[in-house]
Amino acid sequence: MAGEADAIAKGAQVVITKGDDAGTCGEVFWTGKSKFGPGLRFGVKDEAGKIYWAGEGELEHASPAAPLSQTASPAQTPGPAPARERLIQFPADDGAFSDRIKVFEESVRLSNGVSVTELVRALGKAGAPVVEPLVARIEARTAALKATSRASGYKPRRRVLALRNALLAALGHAAAEQDAEIDPRFDAYLRPEPATLFVGSDDFPFSFLSALPEARELLERLPDARLRAIIAAWRGSAATFDIEKRLARALPPSRKKLLRGGPSLAEVVDSLAAQTGLVRGDVTYLLAPSRRKLSTLNRVGGRPKGLSKDRWPRDPDEDQPFSVALILDLSTIPELQSRYADARALVVLVDRPDEGFETAYVLPLTEAEAAAGVSGGRSFSVERVTVPAEVWATSEREGPLGTLRTRLAEAPGRALGWPWLLQSAPEASDAAGFVLQADERLVPKLNLGDAGRLFVYDGDAFWESH
Repeated sequence: MAGEADAIAKGAQVVITKGDDAGTCGEVFWTGKSKFGPGLRFGVKDEAGKIYWAGEGELEHASPAAPLSQTASPAQTPGPAPARERLIQFPADDGAFSDRIKVFEESVRLSNGVSVTELVRALGKAGAPVVEPLVARIEARTAALKATSRASGYKPRRRVLALRNALLAALGHAAAEQDAEIDPRFDAYLRPEPATLFVGSDDFPFSFLSALPEARELLERLPDARLRAIIAAWRGSAATFDIEKRLARALPPSRKKLLRGGPSLAEVVDSLAAQTGLVRGDVTYLLAPSRRKLSTLNRVGGRPKGLSKDRWPRDPDEDQPFSVALILDLSTIPELQSRYADARALVVLVDRPDEGFETAYVLPLTEAEAAAGVSGGRSFSVERVTVPAEVWATSEREGPLGTLRTRLAEAPGRALGWPWLLQSAPEASDAAGFVLQADERLVPKLNLGDAGRLFVYDGDAFWESH
């Protein structure tokens, strides 16, 4: 029957019957079971060489007398033929690369690194001829991964990841050699793949994103809409931390403009919190450095001009005044304002910022003291979000709640809620007196050790590191 998968084969003359391309005639050049995208069953090329994709039930056999360029509207006057799309051409696999891929996988198995960069580059230099064999191997390896062993399947996933990274390099070389782009079915291999990216280990997505520059020539040629879809897939994934910076490092300079205008972290968190379906009863504030000076008193560093010398602590050993780590404008966080009824701001001062401080003070500034203003320092933004209480202690890394936790952890700083201490599991008692936490992205001049965090409580501050 026309339109059925078993009735339409390669070389058939067909007409697309559904979707935006309905009425377009062409020749079927590909049939398959959608390895690359859900619902795709057929590839159709018109006489001008333009490529179309269709699913089952979306094609019918064309009349033998109908020219390939004819559309469903016989009254339409044919215009100029559309420009031929330049797609990467992949030669048929004659088995020449099977041994090379096996050697590659064995080298990955024996190596200690996750990204195995040099091995990836060596295989990727083969370009177009190695692409189809790599795809077949990736599909076979991925299908063999068992969901029940995700927590213990490090080595098998590591090999699949290396194969995917090699595919990036091969596609990049092919794009440069042929000055062409890939057909849309391959876009799936540029997106996060949960079965491959090893839940619980950020090494895997980090390695994949670090390999994206190997495909720079490919990314340069991808249409904007397709690259935006890939960016959106990574932004919507819980697979990795600090996704915006990693995408910015991975994309070619000419394509970084596509990162602009994306949702803010607060907007992402708000959406994810809603998706959990849980009661959103806890308020937290996301803090991030600002590129411009804001009208609030929120500052990293700086000097509160109204804080008198007799209130400013000094280091008795060095006979030096304490340094300002940050100033928090309580008017931007009403829930904190109620804890400091007579204050307008909090000043966090530390004794030795560049050596890992030992002593800290958290001093409230009155309205009169705050009115004198702040000199210097860098502004930071404050955005309010409401989240379910379950997010603070969850051990999940998948699903809406796990994704929400991952995104909350991306904030350079956070006020209220529970602190995420580095030396102990989160407990409700940790939230008593908690003001904020921040890492080096918010307070870059504080020495917080190895990936450490600053924690500020009522009247005190300390830091922890891994």
